[in-house]
Amino acid sequence: MTTEVHPSGARQLSRTQAATRGRILDAAVELATAHGYDGFGTRELAAAAGVSPATLYQYHRSKDAVLVDALVESGLRTSEAVGRRRPADDRPLDVRIVAAFAKVVKTYERVPLLYQAMFRAYLAGRSTPPGEESPWSGRSWLDQAVGHDVADREVVVELLEHQVLASLVSLITGTPPREVMARFERAVGHLCP
Repeated sequence: MTTEVHPSGARQLSRTQAATRGRILDAAVELATAHGYDGFGTRELAAAAGVSPATLYQYHRSKDAVLVDALVESGLRTSEAVGRRRPADDRPLDVRIVAAFAKVVKTYERVPLLYQAMFRAYLAGRSTPPGEESPWSGRSWLDQAVGHDVADREVVVELLEHQVLASLVSLITGTPPREVMARFERAVGHLCP
């Protein structure tokens, strides 16, 4: 039996379970892209994924949990892409970070309702059990982008992580993308050596 680890690391998934989880995530992304956070509930999500509500709840405790899981998946794909490019990317650190974040902003501009829904769920925090840190922080792609040769690497990554989150909150709450990028670029210029 082939298994896949759930992104939270909580359990192993069989091939069938991974496929069901994938259908649920795909349905959530489609519904959020078309209708936004308030445009669907768990019953509509289960129907769109082709599963019963009971099956949906075996994988996720709530709609918020599904949307955060979709956000985690998006972050993993971003991290993998940054990791593949990193060894060949000899641009200065601040340029690399700004370029990576610019791709996130461009994606947001293409599907704003999806990103608003995912971050609304993330910021609500109801999908993470009390006392546990959210599985998504934006840090994974920053860990890929910031080389180990950077002085005070951990501090730089942590400060960049906070800047990314603040910038995303600004973006999803209505600050124009151009302004978000200008602020982000200015902050990164001060943070990166």
